[in-house]
Amino acid sequence: MNRKIILSCFLLAVSLFLAATVALGTFAYFAYAQNYGADNATAMILDLVGAFLVVFTVVLAVALAVSARIAAGILHPIRHLDLTHPDKAKVYPELSPILGYIEDRNREARTQMNELMRRRNEFDALTAHMSEGMIILNDRAEILSCNRAARALFSLADGNVPKNVLTLRATEGFRAAVRVALSGQNGYDLWQNGETYYSLLATPVLDGGAVEGAVLMFLDVTEKEERERLRREFTANISHELKTPLTSISGFAELIANGIADGEDARRFAGNIHREASRLITLVADIIRLSQLDGGEFKFEEAPLNLLAVAREVAERLENIAAAGQITLTAEGEDAFVAGNLQIVSQMVYNLAENAIRYNRTGGFVRIKVEKTADAVLLTVTDSGIGIPQDAQPRIFERFFRVDKSHSKEIGGTGLGLSIVKHAALCHGATLSLTSEEGKGTEISVRFPKTNI
Repeated sequence: MNRKIILSCFLLAVSLFLAATVALGTFAYFAYAQNYGADNATAMILDLVGAFLVVFTVVLAVALAVSARIAAGILHPIRHLDLTHPDKAKVYPELSPILGYIEDRNREARTQMNELMRRRNEFDALTAHMSEGMIILNDRAEILSCNRAARALFSLADGNVPKNVLTLRATEGFRAAVRVALSGQNGYDLWQNGETYYSLLATPVLDGGAVEGAVLMFLDVTEKEERERLRREFTANISHELKTPLTSISGFAELIANGIADGEDARRFAGNIHREASRLITLVADIIRLSQLDGGEFKFEEAPLNLLAVAREVAERLENIAAAGQITLTAEGEDAFVAGNLQIVSQMVYNLAENAIRYNRTGGFVRIKVEKTADAVLLTVTDSGIGIPQDAQPRIFERFFRVDKSHSKEIGGTGLGLSIVKHAALCHGATLSLTSEEGKGTEISVRFPKTNI
């Protein structure tokens, strides 16, 4: 820019000098020629050429120096102009319109930048507290944004996010989901990391039909997958549990219907049919109750309950069963009130005590104890039974789970008793704890929250 200005000033000075010289020389030529003749005028001009060249060189140097000085004076305020605050610059009036335009553009840029920063801060605040991982990509699968949950999922440090998302997981399912999203369709992937299940939902970002990028959402679906596993197991177990007594009933009934069994045999088979039918009725009732508790369909009103009174009533109901196995059954403790439903709480205590009796040994004991603590009411059922192996304890409250299936079949039961206890406790905001040692007995405690009753 400064070279152009210098050159322009220089050319202007030279042009003016040449024009003046030519005009002066022409005037001098015609004036001399008129007085002394054309030949003498030409000779005079040729004699002045040397002097002219000297003068021309001097004028050229002066014009160059003056042009440089003028250009420097013009460029100095522009060269030292603060474009961030052009309104504070001290320049000649001719630059004022340009500076005003620059200031307007700066103001618009600052407004737009502040708005972008505000939106970015809002976006970062929202995504930072999401429990789901989220990654935003451009159309080349490059990571534009990665929230805290996604970095934790892939064990990434804050400043160590890779450029390309395909480097996060090398599995074909993950890569395929990303490719599908960047092609304009929704992608999906599911994988397991230890005991945790994650699902990937990859959604394309479209602008006028063109794919601009994709949004990847990572969800923890462990609970969903666990429920699906339990549903499959429940379906298989209930089919098996229903098939066994129905097969027995069908076989005994066929023998009686065909006349193969009569007299004493018929009565014995009829007794077997009655026993298996009773087991079916109990199983169906337990399934219905468990379904109601699990699905929240069982609506009940809470009322003050004396837990010790409930424990003693259950002990009376189970007295004959305990006596048949030569087991000592006691209910002790102190009066303690909880807010609950009498039917459900009674069923919960009954299932715990009955289970303790079934899996006990001859001459053993079952003790139901109620006590108060500073912030809770404890119901504890302790037995001297066969105990539960350590590896089986985490699953003891699952539906149809039995430690020793052959022994469980012999002593009866539907396999749903402790699962009903678990869901009944959840309905009342209570928590369960289990302590057991194989061959020495088991203790199960139900911790009810303390109420102001």
